Amino acid sequence: MGCRIAILITLAALFGGAAGDARANGRFPASVEVWPQPNRPDRFLVANTFGLLIATDGGATTRWICEEALGYGGTFDPDYEITADGTMYVATFDGLRVSRDDGCTWEPVVGPPLGGRFGGSIDLGPGEELFVVTSDLPPNEAFVSRDGGLTFESAGLVSETGTFQSIEVAPSNGDVIYVAGFDVPNALLFATRNGGDTWEPLPLDDFELPNAPILFVEAVSPTDPNVVFVRVRAGGSEGDDVLYRTIDGGQTWALVLDIDADIRDVLVRADGQTVIVATVGEGPRISSDLGDTFVETTDSLQMACVAETSDGGLLACAANYEPDRSAVSSSADGDRWAPGLRFERIDGPLKCPVETVQFSICESTVWPGLAEQLGVGTLDNPADAGPSEPDAGPTEPPEPQPRSDGGCCSVTARSSAAAAVVLALLVVVLVQRRPRAR
Repeated sequence: MGCRIAILITLAALFGGAAGDARANGRFPASVEVWPQPNRPDRFLVANTFGLLIATDGGATTRWICEEALGYGGTFDPDYEITADGTMYVATFDGLRVSRDDGCTWEPVVGPPLGGRFGGSIDLGPGEELFVVTSDLPPNEAFVSRDGGLTFESAGLVSETGTFQSIEVAPSNGDVIYVAGFDVPNALLFATRNGGDTWEPLPLDDFELPNAPILFVEAVSPTDPNVVFVRVRAGGSEGDDVLYRTIDGGQTWALVLDIDADIRDVLVRADGQTVIVATVGEGPRISSDLGDTFVETTDSLQMACVAETSDGGLLACAANYEPDRSAVSSSADGDRWAPGLRFERIDGPLKCPVETVQFSICESTVWPGLAEQLGVGTLDNPADAGPSEPDAGPTEPPEPQPRSDGGCCSVTARSSAAAAVVLALLVVVLVQRRPRAR
């Protein structure tokens, strides 16, 4: 493995990779993020530790795409986006990939300025402009595509020594964008209010920052571009996250949530007042006053993500096995959650032409063993989308089986996650001392 790729894998495993955290790949099957399709509340993507699920009919039908077809492997969770017409993007170590045929093929973005670069985070603006920040070897930059990923141009932000970890575009104003990351030992936080013509570093005086802090822009209010939530994490640690909020576009900040848990996701609902914080271990928190106060929800899901559909429904990543027995749960109010999608009920791999990787590898080679591992077909009753108890089924994750390709649940993948921690100190030194890449 080349030095550059080794460093990138270590960066992703330790500092969050494309989706913010190297959470579950190479371990037990788990959901890590969900992306509803705009204007299609019945269709959503579910990123997980063994690839990607495309759910339709509200999750009644689910089809699986393997990591090989998506263009990545290993122990990180890539960032995705999906547009109103179903175009899908995934950020991989080898660059951004785009699918325009419902997931059968994922073509890499090639050529300058973005081709081949590791996009640490991607986000769609209200006009479906695609913004990307790189988490490559410095310098790192922000880019934008205004033609559906066909071409990219600079979005005006460059860090000569730092690494960007997250980008969020204000849903109500595409000219307002926030970017966060780190430049060891310092945190990075930027904003633009004119679509990237100029960027300003936001003051960090109100933050109580740990050693080697990493900042993540978690959410921007859909009704007010000046309301932003930022998560703070000490470099390489979990369970010590704290959440800050600004109501003036980042000029001042207030600590709004400090719990002994790993904060996984933050959602500001379409009403502009309700805030849901997804955590694992402590249970999700919900606020009805834009984060002034938080309370525990009635259902203590092991919530790894939360999203709102275009019709106001809520989706959350839950534990497919005990205690939730639901890979994706649904809710109307964010307080009580109904079990829904289960891995044991996956309908199979996405059906694609024989010349695709999805057919030749995912369906023909990987799926039979994965289906056995997940227990596909062991639940006889249809998925329960109502408020009653979930169907009986496996209560513990199946024991992962070794795979030679380093994908989900392989011995190699689990070992690489541990190795990433050992290599982390070397990565920090290399990022700080490596000559400017050109």
